[in-house]
Amino acid sequence: MPSRIMAYALLAVVLQACSGGHNSTSDDRFTIQQIGGKTMGTQWTLRWRDDEPSESDNKAVSTHTIELALSSELERINSLMSTWDPESELSLFNRSTSTDPIGLHVDTLHVIDTALQVSYLTVGRYDIALAPVIELWGFNKEMQGVSPDESAINKALKASGSQLLVRMNNTLRKRKPGVSVDVSSLAKGFAVDSLGTVIESFGIEHYLLDIGGELRARGSREATEPWRVGIESPEGQVRQLIALSNTNVASSGSYRNFRIENGKRLSHIIDGSTGRPIEHDLVSVTVIHQSTMLADAWATALLVVGAVDAERLIRQHKLLAQLTVYRNGEFERIADERFRSLLIP
Repeated sequence: MPSRIMAYALLAVVLQACSGGHNSTSDDRFTIQQIGGKTMGTQWTLRWRDDEPSESDNKAVSTHTIELALSSELERINSLMSTWDPESELSLFNRSTSTDPIGLHVDTLHVIDTALQVSYLTVGRYDIALAPVIELWGFNKEMQGVSPDESAINKALKASGSQLLVRMNNTLRKRKPGVSVDVSSLAKGFAVDSLGTVIESFGIEHYLLDIGGELRARGSREATEPWRVGIESPEGQVRQLIALSNTNVASSGSYRNFRIENGKRLSHIIDGSTGRPIEHDLVSVTVIHQSTMLADAWATALLVVGAVDAERLIRQHKLLAQLTVYRNGEFERIADERFRSLLIP
C-alpha cells in the first residue's frame, strides 16, 4: 500500500469522518465541511470550504447529497477495477481464459493505458501484470512464503508482464490465457480525479480530497492560506509540511509491507525486470502532479527502479517528486528546488 499522507493537525477530525460521520469547523468567515467513509480497503475524506456558513437551512441535505454522489461514483469505479470484487469487470477479465479481444469500459482502459505507458518508460520494471511472480513470492498470502529458486522465478516471469497484453480499440487481449491485471497502484489516483469532477459539479471550488493518502487539492483552505498537508516519514511521524493548491499528490513506500526471511527484509514491491523484491535503499517516494492517477503510478514506478534511475526519470520527464533513501542508518530526502519551494518551514 502507498505510504500515508495525512492532513496535518487535522488527523483527529479526519479519523472521525472516516467512520462515516459528518463534521464541520467554522468561524465568522467560513465553514470547513467534512465527510468520509470506507473504500478500496482504505478510507476517503473530503473537506471543503463553505464561504456561506450562515445559510445553513439546507446544509445537511446538500452534504448528504454530495456524500451519496461520491459513494455512488466509488461503487462504480470498484465495480470496474477492483481485484477484491470477484464480479468486477477486471476480475472477470482476469478469470477469462480466452485469448480473444475482450471489450472493457473506457475508464478501465484509460487506467490500463496509463499503466502501460509508465511501464514502457521504466522498461517494464513497473508492471501491472505480475500476478504469477507475486503469487510465487507469497505476497498475496499475508506475506507468508519461502523465496523461490531461479528456475521458478524465470518460469513465472514468462507467464507475466505487460508484453502479454494487446490493446486494440476498446478491447484488451491476452497473449496467454493465464495473464491477469492489477491496477491497484493507480486506481485510487484515478478515483481521486474522478471524484474531483463530481465535487466540482456541485460548485465546490475549495476542497481537499483524500483516498488512502492520494490527494487532490483545489483552491485554498482560507483566502490567503493553501491547504496544509503533512508528509509522513518512514518512522511514522509528520516531519514535513507541504502547501497544496490546485494540484495532486501521491506517495508510495516499501517500509510497511514486507517479511523477514533468514534475517533479510523482503519488500512487497516487485521489480518486473527481475521478478524479485526490490533491494535498493529508496524507501519512499512522493510525487506532485496535475493528474492524481499519474502521481500515483509514478510514485510506485520510481520506488521500483531505485534512487539513481528515479532521479534520471524525474529529470527526463520533469516530474515534481521527493525521494527518501535509507543510508548509513539515516533517512535522507532528495528533492529539487521546485519541490522544496512548496514545503512550509
